[in-house]
Amino acid sequence: MDGIFSIATIMLCTGVTTCVVAIALTYASLSPGAEKSTMWWCAAMWAGTIGLMLLAFRAVIPAWASIGVANSLVLMGYGFVRQGIAAFRNASAGKTSIWLGAAIWMAAFFYAPDFARDFNGRIILSSVMIATYAAIISVDIWKGWKEEKLPSYLPLFILFVTHGLVYALRAALAYTFPMGAGFDSLPSTWLAVMTMEVFVHVIGLSFTIFALSKERAENRYRMAAEVDSLTSAATRRFFVTQTRKHLAGKSNDGVLAVIDLDYFKSINDSHGHLAGDRVLRAFGEHVASRLEDGMLFGRMGGEEFALFLPRHQETEAALFVERLRAEIEAMDVIFMAHDLKVTMSAGLAPVDLVGMDFDHLTAAADAALYIAKDEGRNRIRVFKPSMRMHTIREGELEPRVGVTATRTSRRTVRPVLNKKARN
Repeated sequence: MDGIFSIATIMLCTGVTTCVVAIALTYASLSPGAEKSTMWWCAAMWAGTIGLMLLAFRAVIPAWASIGVANSLVLMGYGFVRQGIAAFRNASAGKTSIWLGAAIWMAAFFYAPDFARDFNGRIILSSVMIATYAAIISVDIWKGWKEEKLPSYLPLFILFVTHGLVYALRAALAYTFPMGAGFDSLPSTWLAVMTMEVFVHVIGLSFTIFALSKERAENRYRMAAEVDSLTSAATRRFFVTQTRKHLAGKSNDGVLAVIDLDYFKSINDSHGHLAGDRVLRAFGEHVASRLEDGMLFGRMGGEEFALFLPRHQETEAALFVERLRAEIEAMDVIFMAHDLKVTMSAGLAPVDLVGMDFDHLTAAADAALYIAKDEGRNRIRVFKPSMRMHTIREGELEPRVGVTATRTSRRTVRPVLNKKARN
């Protein structure tokens, strides 16, 4: 088995490949803001490089190094890969997996002379352990895919599942068709073909881990543009874009709700902006936990939020928002030993009544919101065409006795239902 099909040659080529990847990962791991996973994958590639180089020169260096130490390093590399996947997922993987495979191998090789002389036995043990590592890593990758739908997770999963199956087959073949005492005595090319799979696996692993890091960075930029970091609600721009996309589908259903936290400024004035942030975060997390499939929740600015309920008619949307209002009223937000009570007011604009223009829906929901605030806050109101008939200056929306007005004006006038509430 000379030439390009020589196992030693394939291992040498694989070792050179892992060395190049290890150098690239070393630079990447030293760059500012590098993922912790990059350092683990860098360690895996260096361990694999040294191990494969020692295996490639098996004919010219002592067995304790070319077989004992070499296979230990390769197995340790798989442990590092698993740690990298766990770090990438912000999960925990016991450090035992790093050294356990290497420890089992070294104990068998250095303290069991019969095993050390058994070529097939060594192939079976190393193959079983690599197949086990591949299976465990595959499970970790699948969990990562379930948590964060990064595209490169799937090819990485397939890569390790395939790798594990190849090594399971390698162990079975070594058991079923025992070979001679070394590479030169192999009766077939199956071991060389499977060694070539290692070369392909390393190349595939290199591409996918770099792709994962790139996708994570792109995902973070996208999230920064789409998600408000304080409340976890959609940003104003993203919310408006997504709602308009739904409305452009000419679906004559859905309700837009504009929500405002009552007397929010008084919380900032009395307890500081950190308390206000705590309230906003608690509110955002609570609403997000109640969202049904397809609903959009966005922060429009300050203490004002919007909720779009597709496939909802006026009655069921009002019931949903009313449940939210009651839950928010019952919610306790603790800050510096203070129990901050929070309430919300909301105005709803049904698509089948107002139309599918986003600006018109917003104006209608705003009108209903200010009716709710004018009537005493902590309530919801649904837009009616009659609300367009009257206006009220926002400065006239004074709170009840003993409470300081808090809302910063966005417009000079607002449409309302009637003027009796101000008298």
